[in-house]
Amino acid sequence: MVLRASLDPSNPTTRPARRRAYIESLLEPVAIELSPDTYERLTGALTLLFGIDPIVALADNSDIPRERIPDVLAWTARQLVDAALAESAR
Repeated sequence: MVLRASLDPSNPTTRPARRRAYIESLLEPVAIELSPDTYERLTGALTLLFGIDPIVALADNSDIPRERIPDVLAWTARQLVDAALAESAR
């Protein structure tokens, strides 16, 4: 019900965006090095790595042992940040 309400463009109800604030604080040291477009794409991409959803997706759809899933998600986040910094450096 909450998901349906949050996806309906005519509904003014919004869900809390705690991940966004957490990601922004993590990116603060490098934010000045990123263009606004790159920063927006990076923060959006990183939100996909937080919460239970990526854990369930990896547990259900990969051969990665469950205890290694946090390492895989951290590695993915580092790769996204590195790619964003390299893109902005061009």
